[in-house]
Amino acid sequence: MEHYTEYIHKNPEWEFAGIFADDGITGTNTKKHTEFNRMIDACMAGEIDMIITKSISRFARNTLDCLKYIRQLKEKNIPVRLLNALQPSASGTLISNTAEKEAIKAVAAKDNITYVKIKSLHTIPTPHFLSIVFDTFYNYNTPVDMVTTSDIGVSVTIDDDKHIDEIVGVLRKYATITVEKNMVIVCVVGDLEWQNVGFEARIINALKDIPVRMISYGGSSSNVSLVMKAEDKVHALKALSEHLFSVSDKPVLSSVS
Repeated sequence: MEHYTEYIHKNPEWEFAGIFADDGITGTNTKKHTEFNRMIDACMAGEIDMIITKSISRFARNTLDCLKYIRQLKEKNIPVRLLNALQPSASGTLISNTAEKEAIKAVAAKDNITYVKIKSLHTIPTPHFLSIVFDTFYNYNTPVDMVTTSDIGVSVTIDDDKHIDEIVGVLRKYATITVEKNMVIVCVVGDLEWQNVGFEARIINALKDIPVRMISYGGSSSNVSLVMKAEDKVHALKALSEHLFSVSDKPVLSSVS
């Protein structure tokens, strides 16, 4: 906390608006995060002009919430500054309406991820199958972070596996289930509009020696997310940094458990 307070006070153009921290709360959505919600309310009321956070994953505990609130803040022209976990004194990366175009700006990783592959047995129509899959996660209060789908199955990631056995028990009637724990999500962040050709190839080329379990892009134009084994995280972060950034770019490398 002291680092952030000092960081803000050092800038004469900034006025300290307070620390908003939900200590000890580990839920994967924002409903019980009273301080986070108080901060968003203050932003919507015009009382805060910029948010500074340690990482994307500290800002919001799952991708859906992160995208939701980033969009709300961008509509109010309120930027979110992500600090560099490896270089605390650096200025970090700014997510805003005036962000640099066609640029990859940061790499982040989130630990303690469980990957679930759900392959249909084709006993029911596809729309019904998809409905049952997502209703089951909802019924067991288990937020889904990443999603990829096809006509025969669904792959998802979760960061709360408390009810995974019950979920598998329900879905096994309709699908074959593969569960892999001790995974990580690695996110590449920047202006990644699909028209900006080439960034996908740069990411894949950087990870050519690392097994990737799942890739997700399209829900947001600001990040590409990849799932891999936890043991490959450090290698992946270093490889992405070396391939995506020049020395002068000073990328943000962030990791959260």
